[in-house]
Amino acid sequence: MTAEPAKERLRQAIESLRSDIDRVEFWADALDRLAQPIPEYEATDHLSRHLLPSNRRPVEKH
Repeated sequence: MTAEPAKERLRQAIESLRSDIDRVEFWADALDRLAQPIPEYEATDHLSRHLLPSNRRPVEKH
């Protein structure tokens, strides 16, 4: 049967193509997300309420 090796190579090529398409779609989506503008951010002092006090002593100036 001479058609069997050709069928197997075609099956492998299709599987490889599907894998490549998945990879291209992944990177296209990633690049699309990176191309979006960064949303506006308003800094607040809410984080400082959750910080632990520092155990460092102030550096003395000589």
